[in-house]
Amino acid sequence: MKAILGLASLILIVNTGFAQVLKNPSIQEMVDSLDPQTPIKSNGHTRGLSRNLEVTPKSIDLSIQFEFDSAELQEVSKTVLSDLAVAMNNPRLINVSFRVEGHTDAVGSADYNFDLSKRRADTVANFLSNQGVNIGRLTSFGLGFSDLLNKQNPKATENRRVRIVAKN
Repeated sequence: MKAILGLASLILIVNTGFAQVLKNPSIQEMVDSLDPQTPIKSNGHTRGLSRNLEVTPKSIDLSIQFEFDSAELQEVSKTVLSDLAVAMNNPRLINVSFRVEGHTDAVGSADYNFDLSKRRADTVANFLSNQGVNIGRLTSFGLGFSDLLNKQNPKATENRRVRIVAKN
């Protein structure tokens, strides 16, 4: 298997259930994507009763590249994560805690992918901490391939990602 190729990208997940790929996101776009106070854009659909609405935490999915079969970050991903650290330390987000979720594709066993995703989430949390984000604001989890972004293609590249979820 070859290492993941291409540039890191940012995928914004919104309540509508769609993913929108943002090419070269700015720090401001990251702040807006994670700020719990920023309203989520409507998709034009409404529901009659608000009790049927699910509140989805603000989150972003990052396609972070690691060395093959490893939790070592590739250089191309360090720029995106450095920008994310700046965004997390923005005054709008400084009091927000984050869940760092590691996700894999469905190649390999569930146990192996769970462990790999946890190690990768830990690597991202440690990198962000080394960039000045208070480690107390970060909790890392490995989810393996339990929450595929592309369920129609479990081996797709976009399933290998790190999701950042605002916790408050």
